[in-house]
Amino acid sequence: MSGCGGRVTAGHLDVSDAAATTAAIQAAAAELGGIDILVNNAGVYPPTPLEDLDAEGWSRVLGINLDGAFTCVRACLPFMVDAPRGATIVNITSTGAHRPQAAGMTAYVASKHALDGLAKSLALELGPRGVRALAVAPTMVATPGLTALAAGGDVDALAQRIHEAIPLRRVAAPEDVARVVLFCVSDLASFVTGSTIFVDGGAMTV
Repeated sequence: MSGCGGRVTAGHLDVSDAAATTAAIQAAAAELGGIDILVNNAGVYPPTPLEDLDAEGWSRVLGINLDGAFTCVRACLPFMVDAPRGATIVNITSTGAHRPQAAGMTAYVASKHALDGLAKSLALELGPRGVRALAVAPTMVATPGLTALAAGGDVDALAQRIHEAIPLRRVAAPEDVARVVLFCVSDLASFVTGSTIFVDGGAMTV
């Protein structure tokens, strides 16, 4: 969460806990003097075959990936709408929301597809009040989660799949995504809202 004047505060938070999330955002706003940037980046993607995906598993993924984002938006709105310098919301979605790449990701894909729609709806509703909303959709990113996923399967097969699926022939680094988010929240993107920006190394062209 970023406050006015470029100051930042951080801490651990389970966004599926609406009360704790709202309290944390209110505390951050009080400390920073406001909130003008929200990046909804919390997410889980446990691969689960559809026949093994029960209501509890579905609710866990949606509770973090989608409900958590909604809670953050709702808690930040009082500080964002009609702010003198405007505000920006960025939802981190996924290329998988537009082109599912693997079985067992039903809950994840549904949650990320919903985040794309949420960004569009927020852009329409909040634009007149000075709030921009965008979605940033990365392909596979070199994170501990991807490393764990690869370790649980055939690493060579995953590497070959990446080689075939991504024209730039590598996964994204976290910095690749962060730079696009930085663009989205900067004045360079002051007339951009409601869009989904792909950070995919060309994967969506294949």
